[in-house]
Amino acid sequence: MDHLVRCRSIDSGRILIPGSIRGEPVQFLFGTRSGWWCWLYRSYVEARGLPVFLNEDGRERVRAGEVSVIGRKWQANSIPFGDTVGDWQPPLAGGFGAYCLWESVAAIDASVPAMAVVSADQRPSLVGALCRVPLIPKTRKGTCYTAAVSGAVFEVAYESESRVTPQYLASRRERVGRNGRATIELQLPGDVAVTQEFGVGDVSGIAPLAESGYTRCDGILGADFWCHWVTVFDFPAGELLLFPYD
Repeated sequence: MDHLVRCRSIDSGRILIPGSIRGEPVQFLFGTRSGWWCWLYRSYVEARGLPVFLNEDGRERVRAGEVSVIGRKWQANSIPFGDTVGDWQPPLAGGFGAYCLWESVAAIDASVPAMAVVSADQRPSLVGALCRVPLIPKTRKGTCYTAAVSGAVFEVAYESESRVTPQYLASRRERVGRNGRATIELQLPGDVAVTQEFGVGDVSGIAPLAESGYTRCDGILGADFWCHWVTVFDFPAGELLLFPYD
């Protein structure tokens, strides 16, 4: 692989990737639901006194300077920032999106944890996958959705916990448990069945699906779902491959 980095794993299997901003070591939350290279948390922006301005649409943006992560370097002079997630504080600076890896193959091993990236023109051997999950084409760059899991439309969101809508739960004649969650068996391509506990509630909007022909989203398959395998995002091929740990 071009770049292999040791990461940190936090609650629900989410991955923190090491990087730097203006030469200062930081960590980024890996995400697959944003159309941005990266975004910052307000706590980090305010603690570092980074320059904030309004863009042409009147939205707040920040000039972060040089950002480096997984061998990528760029001048981040107009990126979004928002509320800090939970009680996380610096050096967790914000998120790093799949947008930056759209021409690459990226592998995540949540058991180490580690993340590796290779460019598409140096494609590694991807034989031996337990399952290949096709991603819906023509979604907003940097976002991932699939319609190949139990005939539903799910967002693949590595920075979130798994969730289904009440409407999807009712369509399967499933009920919410006393803890406000539901245990559901999902069928993946290749006759792979997975039983997973989901939160129940609304999911993100369908704007990233606008040009795909799909008009609904039934839920989110988050890091707590995908951490059961070594996951490989083959972005150029539009596939998410699952490899067994053993």
